[in-house]
Amino acid sequence: MRTRSILLCSFFFFGCAFTAGAGAGTHGGARGGPPAAGGEGAGGGPAAEPGLGGGRSLADDGWSAQEREFWKMLQEEMDGVAAKATQACGSTITAGYKKESFRGRLTAGGNYGLDSYARSVANGAVHAVIEVCGHGEAFRQGVAAKLHHVEVDWGQVRYALDAGVFHATINTDDEQYSFYLNGMKDFLSKTL
Repeated sequence: MRTRSILLCSFFFFGCAFTAGAGAGTHGGARGGPPAAGGEGAGGGPAAEPGLGGGRSLADDGWSAQEREFWKMLQEEMDGVAAKATQACGSTITAGYKKESFRGRLTAGGNYGLDSYARSVANGAVHAVIEVCGHGEAFRQGVAAKLHHVEVDWGQVRYALDAGVFHATINTDDEQYSFYLNGMKDFLSKTL
């Protein structure tokens, strides 16, 4: 029962302390770090999950434990690509998903919830930034001045740059990867 409590605690509260008997220890916060302020956010509830804002967590929004695990892995994968963009562009680039637009889509693809093609296209938004930065110093300066975050959304394909955020809306039901990558690079090259 103690193991089940620890698992439930880690999925729902992202940071809990246990002292029930010998050998019991502290379970850290998300990604194994220390719990934030006793495992609670500023409002006294669970600590907020990145990308949701407003002190909400994925658990508050009806995501299952499996979906929350998928989101964790998907975000870690995208964080790795964003780190490469930061290095290539010489300025800090972060990236994430507009999670609500993917509701009902986290059903395939083994450990990640999305199939590998959808993940490739989503991460392609960040790869497009990397490739644009590779075109030279003027493009790197444009990225540094106008872009600091990439947000991937699911819906009708479109691209926008607003207040430093590159919004890439994808829908892998109808196009090839090269269509997305070339479209994103072209949009960024003309916008930055």
